Amino acid sequence: MPPSEFKASLRKFIEDKIAQLRRELEFYEYMLEILEESEAQMELLTVSERRVKDSSGNDLAVIKIGEKSVKVIPLTEISASHPKVKFFLTKFLNELKPPGSTASPKYSIRTRNGLIAEIIIEGPIPTYLLRQLEAALVYAFSK
Repeated sequence: MPPSEFKASLRKFIEDKIAQLRRELEFYEYMLEILEESEAQMELLTVSERRVKDSSGNDLAVIKIGEKSVKVIPLTEISASHPKVKFFLTKFLNELKPPGSTASPKYSIRTRNGLIAEIIIEGPIPTYLLRQLEAALVYAFSK
């Protein structure tokens, strides 16, 4: 490989890595904001709907919050086999539980043609866990 091609390839790799790390940093900064909020952290949500947006303001998903379940509907095409979904989001969902609880809420990821159609999480979810879910979705669904 000629030096100029190698340099261009290395530059592209580094730029992509920087972009990925910036998205990851946004996720952790958002998680810190959640931790710093002290009011009504254990309050359960009533029926409502929230939009999850990326840092540019683009809609990524809709979260429909019910009394007995939470449904996440992606607004962008997200492959169920994408590493951020397979390794990060599923691990997050497996560990999603309120303090003092030993059981994680049951969830299912429904797919259509290899893309995530919806994620359904059973059981009421405290506000602070919902905010963590939003941050996890921003990270997992951002390109």
